[in-house]
Amino acid sequence: MRLLAAVLVTAFSLVGCVSSVSVRGPLDGWPLDKMRAATVLLTGAEGMHGSGALIFGEYVLTAAHVIIHGALIAKFADGSESPVTLVFRDETMDVAVVKLDKPPSLSSASLACRAPIWGEPVAAVGNALDLHNNISVGIIGSVDQIDSTGPMDHLLVVLDITFNHGMSGGPVFDRYGQILGFVDASISEVKNKIAVPTRIGLMMPSNAFCGAVNKAIGA
Repeated sequence: MRLLAAVLVTAFSLVGCVSSVSVRGPLDGWPLDKMRAATVLLTGAEGMHGSGALIFGEYVLTAAHVIIHGALIAKFADGSESPVTLVFRDETMDVAVVKLDKPPSLSSASLACRAPIWGEPVAAVGNALDLHNNISVGIIGSVDQIDSTGPMDHLLVVLDITFNHGMSGGPVFDRYGQILGFVDASISEVKNKIAVPTRIGLMMPSNAFCGAVNKAIGA
């Protein structure tokens, strides 16, 4: 009994010590509340789900391949929902914008509209494996063009970050909470006939689509 009491006293002492420590992680100083509020879950038929970002108060930016399954419902961090209407889609950049029937009372994120910088820190937020507002932290791994035959491969930027199913279309934020791009794809390697995610993701940078998106919605 004395041993148990001693263990409990020690445990409470440790908890007290931990609670007094200011934890400083890789996202210290980032506008996390704003980033969370601007991240959107998009759901559709047959269990489809993807991610997007709230922009200009009443629009959601996402990847074009997320909306190929028809009608979508946008779900927000405050629990509200809204049907959406497609207003812009460009498959050459895999980008799409939908308009909300019932915009939420949440802060939007702004587009960075600039080229990413090699080595700069980024945070991707999305709905990986149906886990809402999952955040992954990494860096811009490469700004070189991808040598491939895909119609948009020359636009994509490589991230040293882990993506999972459901994060497609989700915002990739810079340290200021601006949308540097959106999650487009991840690179997997096959082990024993199973695709295993790597820490190599692909982002469509905002400087590639910023002008087209702004023009489409009259911003």
